Amino acid sequence: GEPALSVAQVLTDSQVVATDFSGLAAVGGRARAVRSGAKNIIFQFSDAEDLQFDDDSFDLVICCLVLSVCDEEAVLPDIERILKPGGALLIIDFDDVSAVDYLRPLHAAVAACVPDWKRLHNSFGMQAWRLGEKPELLSAHLESLGFDDVHASSCHVALEPGAATDEELWQRAAGPMGALLETMRDIDQTDVRDPEMLVGKEAFLAALQQEATPDAAHTRYSNTSFRIWTGRKPIVPSRWSFF
Repeated sequence: GEPALSVAQVLTDSQVVATDFSGLAAVGGRARAVRSGAKNIIFQFSDAEDLQFDDDSFDLVICCLVLSVCDEEAVLPDIERILKPGGALLIIDFDDVSAVDYLRPLHAAVAACVPDWKRLHNSFGMQAWRLGEKPELLSAHLESLGFDDVHASSCHVALEPGAATDEELWQRAAGPMGALLETMRDIDQTDVRDPEMLVGKEAFLAALQQEATPDAAHTRYSNTSFRIWTGRKPIVPSRWSFF
């Protein structure tokens, strides 16, 4: 449900639409919104590479942790299409995916389910992301699509699971992982040997235990750096004809 829920709680006069490729994530986000009392947000299933929204629909699009697992050539033009003229774009993604503590158990789970993982993992953003290493590549892509005021920056955030148990952490990861395996199996014709993710869950929990420390709640997610890009869709001047 994040960052959409936080946006809805700040921009209370706006209507927020939160999308996710995982139906489970959308359901979880909806439940969190109900608990928070947010009335101005809706959650729905959507493919980031095929957004089912009308042209010029949104004043702001936030693309969070999408481009490391999706095709930017499909995602970015569609975002440009649905933004209103003058609308703002915010992209947030991992700086160096291979160094993110948060993702290591998920890497282990996917590797357990996909025999050909070593050959495929670069295609799914599960290592140092080239745009994190060279942010100017994405900046240039945004400018080629016509975006103005394009800027790139980075930040470090200490993420913590709080009091979540290992089982609860797996439940949070199961939705995105299931969506990723479904994409590998159905679209990329990849051999997925564990469609029920039983072996994947076992590998995930084992990886969590390997990272456990006496202060695990404060160290497990500590190494998380993000890249941030911002831009704005230009306002096309009206054309007037004088006679």
